[in-house]
Amino acid sequence: MSIAHLDYETTSESDIMSVGGYRYSVDPSTRILMFAIAEDDGDPVLWTFDDPYSEESMLAETMLERVISEGHLLYCHNYAFELAISHHRLRTDVGTSATPRHENYRCIPQCKGR
Repeated sequence: MSIAHLDYETTSESDIMSVGGYRYSVDPSTRILMFAIAEDDGDPVLWTFDDPYSEESMLAETMLERVISEGHLLYCHNYAFELAISHHRLRTDVGTSATPRHENYRCIPQCKGR
């Protein structure tokens, strides 16, 4: 089983520092601007909201959907935030039908649970 690395960049009218990651992720104004995903030691691939049908964006979307669907581990800088965004914004903003599962998300070792 491969592992993947995932990072979202988002925007919102909500202040994540005031409301926390979960409430931020469910705020109707929150949007995914871009995400980067890489498998194992491969180069990252970038999906962007302003060009979602580019070759690279389509590759990133397909890779993320496959990684989630197949249950691969997803390492993130803040897994709780990435999981909340995946759960609440991925289908709407990116269009993927993959259902994220909590047990597949991990913090990278340097984050120490933050």
